[in-house]
Amino acid sequence: MPTLSNTRYARLLDTVRQLLEEARTHRSVDEALVQTYWSIGKRIADTHVLDDSAYGDATLKRLSTDLDVDVRTLQRSVAFSVAYAAPPSADLTWSHYRQLLTLSDPKERAFYEQLARGESLSVRALGAAIDSDVYSAKNKPKRKATLRRPSKKRYVYEALLVRVVDGDTLLVDIDVGFEVFKRQRIRLAAINAFSATSNKGRQATAFVAERLSLADRIVLQSHRADLHGRYVAHVFYSTRELDFEKTFEVGGYLNQELLDEKLAMLAR
Repeated sequence: MPTLSNTRYARLLDTVRQLLEEARTHRSVDEALVQTYWSIGKRIADTHVLDDSAYGDATLKRLSTDLDVDVRTLQRSVAFSVAYAAPPSADLTWSHYRQLLTLSDPKERAFYEQLARGESLSVRALGAAIDSDVYSAKNKPKRKATLRRPSKKRYVYEALLVRVVDGDTLLVDIDVGFEVFKRQRIRLAAINAFSATSNKGRQATAFVAERLSLADRIVLQSHRADLHGRYVAHVFYSTRELDFEKTFEVGGYLNQELLDEKLAMLAR
């Protein structure tokens, strides 16, 4: 069982007392406390007395009494030296680190530490961020944006591409039957592409042009117009000689593909 001789204990006591005295005379108390409590924790941890929980608790209580320091402060100091391989930056106060030490996950602790620094959070604000679990909200996997693919074969037409206007707008000739075609500008349903002049918008336009240039059949479902007179449509295409119905059922779904490529957002 790890124990400290009276001589080793006296040496540890003198070291910790000296560190505390230096902190009290330091011109920046907050900066000194961060360094001091890390050093105290490191010196205690290096004695290995804490390897035995019962003896370690007894040693901490003895130090607490001899130094007139709360035993919880000594426990936090040890935890501090274990959590940080070297004394961390003193741009956060010891009170900040006390909040951070309540977190057992190193990644979560690092997240809040960076948040506190980046946003100059007060100790109270940092505690509120931890209590409200900002970490989980920021790191929660985002749900994939998914459209419900139309299945009812109503208002479904074959079309010929005339021109890609932008990432979510097409000019097409719609086959309305009896070899009659109607030229119509259509807007992709349920999504919004980025501005055509933005980098993402140009990528979306190029993506749509590339996809539809490979299509041997384009099918769309549309039954209503938007405020600008453009018909809103779900667009499907085939690059492997599928017939009309199969293209609608299992062909490429252009609206969803733009979402998958992060070249468009769900329309609100």
